[in-house]
Amino acid sequence: MKPKTLSLIHVNSAVFLWGLTLMFPKGIAMSPEGIVCFRALIAAAVLTIFLKATGGPLGVKRPKDYWVMGVLGVLMCVHWVTLFTALQLADAAVVIVALNTYPALTAIAEPLAFGKRPRLMDVVLAVVVLVGVLIMLPVSSSEGPAAFAIVLGGVRIALPRISFDSPATIAVVLAVVSGALFASRNIVIRKYAKGYSGSTLMFWQTLITCLCLLPFIPTTAEPYSVRAIGLLVALGVVFTALPQSLYAAGLRHLSAKTVGILSLMQVVYGAFWGYLLFTETISLRTTIGGCIILACILLETIRLAERKPS
Repeated sequence: MKPKTLSLIHVNSAVFLWGLTLMFPKGIAMSPEGIVCFRALIAAAVLTIFLKATGGPLGVKRPKDYWVMGVLGVLMCVHWVTLFTALQLADAAVVIVALNTYPALTAIAEPLAFGKRPRLMDVVLAVVVLVGVLIMLPVSSSEGPAAFAIVLGGVRIALPRISFDSPATIAVVLAVVSGALFASRNIVIRKYAKGYSGSTLMFWQTLITCLCLLPFIPTTAEPYSVRAIGLLVALGVVFTALPQSLYAAGLRHLSAKTVGILSLMQVVYGAFWGYLLFTETISLRTTIGGCIILACILLETIRLAERKPS
């Protein structure tokens, strides 16, 4: 098999597994903090074994890098908790689309982090992504004037009032926050931790996540059924450590554009698993808002891949 074909299989398999990963908060009767803690604990143990077996480093190169690992761990911890909380409040498709706003957020925040100005087109795309998120939010059932209006191509579009009492609204907000935290983590890695392997960085992130959430794990025997323990082990090993390895392997022979486009398939896979396992459906508002967001992210991915490095 050609290396490029094998890389396509690796990346698509990783994205497929990540799509299924988002179903675990719905299938395990435990708080998001507890699920994330056990996920991080198991993943950290697996990564320790992997790094020891392959001769990879577990420690940091410089004492000052401990604070970098600490920041990365806290960002990953809150990213996972907000994401899993959102998944327990709303359908997977809504959450995944809102989460995938992070490339647009990255396009704005990353230049600022490196002392540069964001490109105008990136700002425009980020604003359009925000409109897509607003369209996805549930509307208030009460009568009243539109909250505000936007003009696209000379056409005035009134957006109705948003219902902030809806769990789906809270889920979308949490998913966007989760995406922003993920974008922040990526920027910190690029700026302060480029000399470390992905496995070493992931080890520290999962270790710190586990330590942060230890006070939140259930202390009664009720949540620890055989099924729950099996799902937690699968989440930590098959759906955390394995996809990371497959994704990293796929990056060797594929362009950033191809990888970015394939990553958007997580939305399709998540919606598929949500329908198959929990009979979740996709509303018209989610479809319209999601299409706007994904179109912007696709365009941003292509522009980023074709942009000459400065």
